[in-house]
Amino acid sequence: MENRTIETLSENLKRLIAIIEGDASLEAIASAQKSFTSAVEEAMKKYNEGKIEVQVRGLPADMHIFATRDLPKIIEDEGQWPKILKDLKRFERVMELVVEPKEGD
Repeated sequence: MENRTIETLSENLKRLIAIIEGDASLEAIASAQKSFTSAVEEAMKKYNEGKIEVQVRGLPADMHIFATRDLPKIIEDEGQWPKILKDLKRFERVMELVVEPKEGD
């Protein structure tokens, strides 16, 4: 069910934000980032299958690139964490505003 895909993505996103804000170990942050990135990959797959809708068509690609290409490269740099937090919170707001499961899914 695609609603579950979105819920899983949201849960992983919130977990990653909380772990970074909690000043956890790099290992815990990297693990949470990998879970988040996997959830984004799954959501993108569902989006490409037409099972998730967005109100702004270009956003899924940008969000996917951030989560799968950019974030894994910078997550290990503690100096980037304030920027990462800002970007993750923006990601969360965008999800809340424009991402929804397709009716009937």
